[in-house]
Amino acid sequence: MDWTTKPLARVSSLSGQPFNEGDRVVSLLRRDGELFERLDYLESELTAETMPGGEILGRWNRVVKPAPASQKQAREQELAGAEEMFLALVADEQAEEDPDRLALLQMLALTLERRRVLKALGQAQDGVQPYLHLPTKTEMSVQVVDLTPEQLLRIGPQLPCFAD
Repeated sequence: MDWTTKPLARVSSLSGQPFNEGDRVVSLLRRDGELFERLDYLESELTAETMPGGEILGRWNRVVKPAPASQKQAREQELAGAEEMFLALVADEQAEEDPDRLALLQMLALTLERRRVLKALGQAQDGVQPYLHLPTKTEMSVQVVDLTPEQLLRIGPQLPCFAD
């Protein structure tokens, strides 16, 4: 199964206001019970009062770039979104406590390894796979979990940021 990230939304999840080139956007990956959801907000809209309920699994920022002129540019923007989500989850120390976060992190790592953004450094040892993030030459580790078909079916289709 190949997992690809959907590009940044073109409108705010809160106000419906279109994003313009140069706008700063905050993306959140939220879990509310069994439902996973990606939300994109204008940075200026996101306050303590407008923060969505549920558990925030990841948060990352980006600046809106011009619409891609080609399919290649669209794929590059998709890959950048997956990379930003992965880096946000790696930085989140709570990820180690949640099986669904660990599964999501491993799915993203496998996707980025396939796309040559990450390089596995040897074999996994003691349930941890070391990776090299090639753009920054930073080493990071991802806990290896047994991805069950039930997890893939539960997590994957419910993520608007993923398409199978």
